[in-house]
Amino acid sequence: MTQKLRPSPLAVAALVLGAAVGLAGCTPGTLTSDPGPTPTPTADGSEDLPIDVDDIPTWAAQAVPQPGDPGYVDGYSGWVSPQTSPSLTEFAGTLPAGDYTVTLACNGAAAIDVALFADDPAPIATQSIDCANATTRSFPATVPAAGFSTEITLAGDPVIYAIAFQIEP
Repeated sequence: MTQKLRPSPLAVAALVLGAAVGLAGCTPGTLTSDPGPTPTPTADGSEDLPIDVDDIPTWAAQAVPQPGDPGYVDGYSGWVSPQTSPSLTEFAGTLPAGDYTVTLACNGAAAIDVALFADDPAPIATQSIDCANATTRSFPATVPAAGFSTEITLAGDPVIYAIAFQIEP
């Protein structure tokens, strides 16, 4: 006659509890901590700007003169960073000769240098601006002949800028 061995109820309970603990340790997320999504830095440095790139035109409209303001003839805005282009040049080939007020606003943890050029390689006006406190500055520039270029050079981290040109009457 064969004798059947039966496990005691305590042994069954211990086996079930041991399996439950073992399986609980294998569920996703318990072996390693989940820190949540990791921000992906952009290669262009735009994550270091004081505002979103899409909001720069709205900021610029409040920072510098706009179309409809007295003497306004041109303006533009954007941003510069060491990761993309720490220097940029804009050409205003159709603007007339004359005396201008140039208004520059910038914001960011750096400084920018602005230079206006006519036909001569020497600048007709220059200005250095620390952008740390959302700075706005105006300065005069006399343009001897129609058309000029503006060069903005960054010295540091990414910044946003806006520039406007008003011709004096």
